[in-house]
Amino acid sequence: MFLRLSATNRRNQRRRRGLRRLRMLVDQLMTGAPTRYCAINPNMPILRMWFDVETELRQDFRLSRTAMHSLQRLLQREQDHGWGNELEVLIYTYWLTHGVSYRVVSRVFNVPKATVHRIIHRVAQNIWDNLSKAICFPLTVDLPAVGQGFVNISGTPAFHNVVGAIDGSHIWIKPPQRHRLDYLNYKGFYSINMQAICDSNGRFLDIYVG
Repeated sequence: MFLRLSATNRRNQRRRRGLRRLRMLVDQLMTGAPTRYCAINPNMPILRMWFDVETELRQDFRLSRTAMHSLQRLLQREQDHGWGNELEVLIYTYWLTHGVSYRVVSRVFNVPKATVHRIIHRVAQNIWDNLSKAICFPLTVDLPAVGQGFVNISGTPAFHNVVGAIDGSHIWIKPPQRHRLDYLNYKGFYSINMQAICDSNGRFLDIYVG
């Protein structure tokens, strides 16, 4: 029964995709202009703010415009398609910043909820694949400069051999029903522990979330 239902669902999905492509083709033939299913709606308030280069982004994305552009360049794919790398990074960053549901993000950007789901998972995987390009330990030749940075901020040469400052942070979570106690920390709430190492400038050299 389950296999029959799955096969039926796949056939229905293919039929819907075919109908959507047919409608797009008919629209193009009738209007004489190409149409796009993945079309950005520039009238959405969040996108009007993004396209206004003078607007500050930190309140809605927790990143400056310069940092956002750097992230988009880092995650740029060779064969960009669909909604485009620029919008996908905006959607992912907005979702992280506000911790809202896919439905809310879908309404904010005027894109389908299923598309938001795919974008978030795709961008997360892209970040993981490119993580070592941005977060890595310094080379051996750079270690004296790192140590000197800690000397400068501490005011003592005792830290000239320091490579980084390490600390952890408990990220509050809603625990799964199974193995709940595995997520209960010594402070009495459920969390996932994140460990990070930074240099004297606050740049991340290593992260671990376990």
